[in-house]
Amino acid sequence: MKKITFYGPTPSERTAEEPKTIRTGTRAIIEKDGTILFSYLGKRHQYLLPGGGMKKGETPKTNAIREVQEECGLIIEPQEPFLVIDEHYGNFMYRDYYCKAAITGTTNTNYDEGETNLGLEPRWLDMETILKELTTFEITPVDLVGAQNHRLLVTYNSHYRESLAISLLYDKTIPAIPKNINKTLAKVEYTED
Repeated sequence: MKKITFYGPTPSERTAEEPKTIRTGTRAIIEKDGTILFSYLGKRHQYLLPGGGMKKGETPKTNAIREVQEECGLIIEPQEPFLVIDEHYGNFMYRDYYCKAAITGTTNTNYDEGETNLGLEPRWLDMETILKELTTFEITPVDLVGAQNHRLLVTYNSHYRESLAISLLYDKTIPAIPKNINKTLAKVEYTED
């Protein structure tokens, strides 16, 4: 499996110290007619591949199935994850597994209050729009004012994280850290098993 590791901007966030808090989730890459599905959070102008945090007992695949149903109203058949991205910010680590998935049906969405408040909506984007949006547009985390630093950093760096996953799946290159986030991310490492 491919692995990318992000390290936050301060020296303490670049240590090999074990994180005290780990949040694990899965993101699905779903393609249809030359477009890729995103969960768009309008209040933040944030594009995320559909997915989210794992519940107890879930695997990356069952997590992707549940999250895509809730966020996008689609039934999917995910493949095994091809990539894991770990993000280290101080004593916090976020781990996301990425898998490609095929649509097998439709169902109802089931937004939680936070997703509704952020204006969640599914959006299909072509590759040109993805490259433009994910590498140049800044996220506005207005709902995170006063939030802990790690929550802000993982939000600011999410477009780059998603663009890395798409790039590794489709063209196998790793884009450089965009200038608009160079103060939120000090280092990125890539390894492959």
